Amino acid sequence: MRKYDLKALLNRIYRENRSSRHLRRFAVSTDGSMTILTLFLIMIVFTVAGFAVDLMRYDRERVRLQYALDRAVLAAADLDQELCPRVVVNDYISKEGFDPGIIDEIKVDPETCLNTDSSDSDGDGTDSSDASGSDSDPSDTASSGTESGSDGTSSGGDTAGTSTTTNAVELQGKRKVEASAQLNIETHFMKWSGVDTINSTAVSAAEESIGNVEISLVLDVSGSMEGAKLTNLQKAAKDFVKEMLEKSADDSLSISIIPYSEQVGVPDYMMDKINTTGGNKVANCIEFQPADFTAIPFTAFSIGAPSEATNPPPSVPQSLHFTNRSNDFRRGGNRDHRSTNDVVSRFSPWDANFPCREDTPTDRREMVVIQNDLDTLNKQINNLVAAGSTSINIGLKWGLALLDESIQPLIKTVANDTNVPKIFEDRPRPTNTTDTLKVVVLMTDGKNDLQRAVVPPYNDGPSDVFWNAGAQEYSVLVDEDNSQFLWPDVSINEWTNKDTSNQKYWEREEYQNHAYGAGTTRYRRCKTFYTSTGRCASFYDEVRDATELGTQPVRLEWPDVWAHTEIKAIESLFRRTKGDTYADDFIRNSIVTADISKKNEQVVSLCGKAEEKEVLIFSIAFEAPSSVKQMLKDCAVKPARYYEATGTQIERVFDSISTSIQNLRLTQ
Repeated sequence: MRKYDLKALLNRIYRENRSSRHLRRFAVSTDGSMTILTLFLIMIVFTVAGFAVDLMRYDRERVRLQYALDRAVLAAADLDQELCPRVVVNDYISKEGFDPGIIDEIKVDPETCLNTDSSDSDGDGTDSSDASGSDSDPSDTASSGTESGSDGTSSGGDTAGTSTTTNAVELQGKRKVEASAQLNIETHFMKWSGVDTINSTAVSAAEESIGNVEISLVLDVSGSMEGAKLTNLQKAAKDFVKEMLEKSADDSLSISIIPYSEQVGVPDYMMDKINTTGGNKVANCIEFQPADFTAIPFTAFSIGAPSEATNPPPSVPQSLHFTNRSNDFRRGGNRDHRSTNDVVSRFSPWDANFPCREDTPTDRREMVVIQNDLDTLNKQINNLVAAGSTSINIGLKWGLALLDESIQPLIKTVANDTNVPKIFEDRPRPTNTTDTLKVVVLMTDGKNDLQRAVVPPYNDGPSDVFWNAGAQEYSVLVDEDNSQFLWPDVSINEWTNKDTSNQKYWEREEYQNHAYGAGTTRYRRCKTFYTSTGRCASFYDEVRDATELGTQPVRLEWPDVWAHTEIKAIESLFRRTKGDTYADDFIRNSIVTADISKKNEQVVSLCGKAEEKEVLIFSIAFEAPSSVKQMLKDCAVKPARYYEATGTQIERVFDSISTSIQNLRLTQ
């Protein structure tokens, strides 16, 4: 029989019960639980913080890459950039501290560059067999004026790239460069979860283009521009035109040239379409009225069928040429409409309204309207001559009118590739739109000055002057109610049989009932005459009728009087026929001089209207007096669009304006 050690059994049971009690006590105890929780939380926070550090590093590198790529494509898209886009982009990326190999792709539009591919062994984006043979450091040129990387160090991550194809671009009016880059950023904490790198892709595109641009070059050619100033202006203007056309896509740029002095000459093909009062074939200028300077639109023309019976289009006075340089009142055979022989020698450049007279050398100063042919523009610039006073208001008025859509129907009718390129028949384009940039370049070397004009009733309608072209004689109607005429240069008396013993002396009546050449003249034979006057004191009963010489006389319209007769001669004609009072009134009232202060106000008004229509004005004070500079500054609105120049500085000014007109923008 097995013996049980009761004492040992009891001891064992006691020990087991005590262990059980400890286990049970431990199982229900909460002492030390926060320590465990804290350890878990620390691990979680550490992990999240590590992920955040990786994400912040990723975002920093992404922003730095995007910033570098944006600046790179901007530089590569510059129309003045002579390097291939890959050279420029790689240089910017390298300067930022990245490996140029991260660039995935570069696209250039238009693609006009020699291809370089993955055979490029040195990774600089140029082939070692580059036909240019240039050994200069492209990075130095491409990155001039750029910033270094944000911290001057590399990204510290692994990078990967692909082979590329690059295009260097010729100037064709626009350049668009697109580039993408991929950067693999090595992680430090995310790799715990199996993410070793984070991929960052940057895409950027930049385009520089001039787009649709309409430019009015408003150039002062007054007498003070004579000599070196005009020569410097001509060179600057030609360089400007050439630069703008070279950097413009086909048919996107149109340029008008408005030379002005006291007036602005209008081409025949436009003058023929404009509704004028006082129309003539000698002076191609418009006399704008004060109200015309309160707005930009120009609508004084008729296009198409005349349905204007109830609502006629507006009209403007046409300028009349006049001169006070001579007392000669004979209208001379050569001094006819559009003749040049006698007129060129007889009319001085300092005569009033000389810029308007188309049959003088100044027809070379008429406007060039909406043109893109370099030869045509250069020819007119070369032809410029300096003479006359200054009317900035009239030059600016025409410059703005040729940018305003109101004149487009007129332009369409003359756009026949002879006067205006047919492609521009839809110009000027509407204002306040984003597809067309409208620019005025306003240049002057002086302030508003003398401007004279013939005014009503002496600028239109019939005059009291009749002309017998065959006999070259004037007649003046002195009393219309009683049909009384005076023939101031037809002798009042004559001899017959003067070389015989039967000579007779005859005299006609001073006042006649018709103009000379329209009938016959009755003479009475003189018996005695006053020696002091040469007039007859008594007459015989003998009379005779003489046939008047020449051709049928015509009553002259006022524009025709001014076209062929000097103002002093007209005054003399009236003084000898209508008397001193009438002649004095004619001299005093027929021609007025514009108020210079009003001309300045008109310039300011037009500049304000231009700003409303979003027309940019670049103003140039070319060796100009201080009195005009503030007005030009106000016209430019922004200080950056106002320039002062002396001598050859005018060339740099026009170059700066050309650069400013270029339209550069990020498209992505």
